[in-house]
Amino acid sequence: MAREKHFDVIVIGGGQSGLAVGYYLRRTGLSYVILDDQEKAGGAWLQTWDSLKLFSPAEHSSLPGWVMPKDTEEYPRKDHVIQYLKDYEVRYKLPIERPVSVMGVQKHQQLFTLETSRGEYSSKAAGQCNRHMEKSLYS
Repeated sequence: MAREKHFDVIVIGGGQSGLAVGYYLRRTGLSYVILDDQEKAGGAWLQTWDSLKLFSPAEHSSLPGWVMPKDTEEYPRKDHVIQYLKDYEVRYKLPIERPVSVMGVQKHQQLFTLETSRGEYSSKAAGQCNRHMEKSLYS
């Protein structure tokens, strides 16, 4: 049996912004999914230097609902942030599908259709929460 790919809301991107949107969506009762093109949790942090750190302490760098645990250093390291994002997904049971690349989004009447690497998805609302795109996904 084919899995249903229609949702009230589709969030494009499973990084920090996408997770924050998911946190609030889970409280609405709407059906939603977060489509992320990465192989695993971590968002843009997966593409950075190993030596990169946050420029603020953990308690000032949290996502909604859960304060980032302190790191062994004042400014959290890359691996600490990635682990926090992974744990955040699990803690709030966010429905994230990976890896799913979104190639385009079209709106027909009141429905968005997303062309992805895993076929077509549709929703009443769609939002882009991932890194800068060279061209708009929306047409």
